[in-house]
Amino acid sequence: MSFLKFLPLISCFFVLTLGFFVLAKKSSKAIKIIFFLFCLVVSVWLFGTFMMFRTTQDYLAIFWDRFIYAGVVFVPALMHHFSLLITKRKNQRLLLYTNYGLAFVFLFLSQTKYFVDGLFYYAWGVHTKAQFFHHIFLFQFFFFIFFLFYNIYTFYKNKANALEKAQLKYVLLAFGLLIGIGAFAYLPAYGISIFPFSFISGVLFAVVLVYAILHHRFMDIKIAIKHGSIYVGSIIVTVALTFSLWLFLNKLVYSSDIGTTVTSLIFALIIFSPLNKFIEKFANKHLFYSLYNYQETINHLTNKLTTIINLDQIIDLVVDTIKNTMRLVRSGVLLIDESKSPFQYQVAKVVGFNKKNGISLVQDNFLTRHLAVTQKPLVREELDFLSEQTKSPSDKQSFLTLKEHMTRIEASLCLPLISSNKLTGIIVLGGKVSGDAYSKEDLDLLTVLSNQASIAIENARLYQQVQDFNKTLQTKVDEQTKDIQEKAVHLEKLLKMRSEFLDIASHQLRTPTSVIKGTLAMMKEGDMEKMSPEEKAKFVEGMFQKSVKLESIINDILVASEMDTADFDIETKDEIELDKFLEKEVNEHQFDAAEKKLTLAFEKLTDGPFKIKGSIKYLEQVIDNLLDNALKYTPQGFVKATIKKEGNNAIIAISDSGIGILKDDLKRIFNKFIRGKNARNVYTDGSGLGLFIIKRIMDRHPGSKVWAESPVRQALTAGGEESKGSTFYLQFPLLK
Repeated sequence: MSFLKFLPLISCFFVLTLGFFVLAKKSSKAIKIIFFLFCLVVSVWLFGTFMMFRTTQDYLAIFWDRFIYAGVVFVPALMHHFSLLITKRKNQRLLLYTNYGLAFVFLFLSQTKYFVDGLFYYAWGVHTKAQFFHHIFLFQFFFFIFFLFYNIYTFYKNKANALEKAQLKYVLLAFGLLIGIGAFAYLPAYGISIFPFSFISGVLFAVVLVYAILHHRFMDIKIAIKHGSIYVGSIIVTVALTFSLWLFLNKLVYSSDIGTTVTSLIFALIIFSPLNKFIEKFANKHLFYSLYNYQETINHLTNKLTTIINLDQIIDLVVDTIKNTMRLVRSGVLLIDESKSPFQYQVAKVVGFNKKNGISLVQDNFLTRHLAVTQKPLVREELDFLSEQTKSPSDKQSFLTLKEHMTRIEASLCLPLISSNKLTGIIVLGGKVSGDAYSKEDLDLLTVLSNQASIAIENARLYQQVQDFNKTLQTKVDEQTKDIQEKAVHLEKLLKMRSEFLDIASHQLRTPTSVIKGTLAMMKEGDMEKMSPEEKAKFVEGMFQKSVKLESIINDILVASEMDTADFDIETKDEIELDKFLEKEVNEHQFDAAEKKLTLAFEKLTDGPFKIKGSIKYLEQVIDNLLDNALKYTPQGFVKATIKKEGNNAIIAISDSGIGILKDDLKRIFNKFIRGKNARNVYTDGSGLGLFIIKRIMDRHPGSKVWAESPVRQALTAGGEESKGSTFYLQFPLLK
């Protein structure tokens, strides 16, 4: 019987402790305040019952029973209020206000004889007898408690997500045990003797809710319970040891109560801090193992990550650590490949997931955008709630679509990897082997692990980039070395060209200067005086022609030097009617053709118009040069200039029946200082710059080009061969 008397007090301790732990969580949420007040009024019922069982006087028994009802009258209102908060229901406010109003009315009535009066003694205790207003209160009690179960059950069936359903099952169970068992305490008020098992309901209520808190994040107070339990335990042990010391000192050492008390208090102050640390360490290992193990996991992973720089090893360590610590069915890591544009995700490692499913998940741009903005874990069970909270219709649908996608591939949680405030990857986790939901501590641990992993992955990537840079640098060095070698070969060719140029220049310059020098020497020594006027005129004319040739060679060299720079440019602003321009140039060379008894003709092969944009000054130089060459290297026969239209282009062809150009020479005749072998055999003079200048001028006319064709197969012999000629083509884009 003595134990039964203490059962209400034990239940009171459990319920009140639970209420304080909930309140200890720093939060302004009304649900935690209402829950604490509910635990407080239930504790009033249990404590008052304990005191009523202990009293032996009738008036005290009535006092404590009325004390009980001062708390119990608020139970229906607080339970109703709690159900509205937990289900987010807002359509019962008037009913709630009525409930609270009745509670205050019954608070007043409960202290009168019209509510309870007189005593009923039974084998296990004593209780006041119910009066008229007690019957009304009892009706109100069960009527409004019905709303608690109705509100929670309808929310559970229609709106709750998976995590909320897991929590609400235990909430319904806890309140069901409290009311279902605790309500039997009303029977003695109606003269029904019953074994007082109803007071165990407080213990059961607290235990069930503690389980929901620990395993399903109910009201997120797991850490508060841990620290609160350790602190309360430390206080209890300190008080016990201090009281033992007080008894020892009081009996054996001090005769003064003051000395005993002071010594005991000093003892308590000294031992509390080290004792609290000892109890915390013990509790971490034996009572809160998962939390302790999580901390050890963080320490272990942090230490390991500082020693690894290989990206694959880091990914393996992160995935295996999370999977083993959380005891997960599946897990994986997806990383952004920034080398591709637009960037894509690649699977770094998956365990239990299908790789294609992982890629399909990150193809959901809404998921990646959400994680990049929030930078927080995204739990599948919370997507319904997030959908309800957002005001954007498109976001509402996106959350629901994402939930369907995660459900289909069996992903329970997406954890962002953040580096430099940017999303660099995602850790995707499946459910736990135990089937439990992810707790607040799980999410805290995963956030810390993801931060550590992000730093390690970024370092590994930077290291890999350095390695790649070193390889690239080495490749560049090798390329530059090869380039230097190639440039050395090219330089050797340039030196050879320089040598050829000097040979050509010296030959071309030496001949006219020798003639000029020789003529001047004859004039200086008086040899010219002995000549006839005709001979003198011949020598002077020869000297004049050689000076003209010398001037031409020097001009070609200067023009070629100017054109062989990156700054050389031509303004192609003149509008030229190409057929008329070409006909004019041909007519200007008719005298030279007649002197060599050659036929020089112009012909339009197709109708025009042949209007182009170009530079008249430079194109005159091109046509003059080509006609001069054709006349110079054609001993007999003809020179012909034609123009025709092909598509959007005009094609000029200058053909001759001359000595032609060898096939090998065709490939290089537009290079500087290059002359064809046939040309050198027939006409020793020439700088080898004329065709180079033509090529440079044509290159500076946008869309234009020049090329040559000739059927000659071998060089001319001393006796010559049948003339087969050559053709030079000029192509210009026509004006539209």
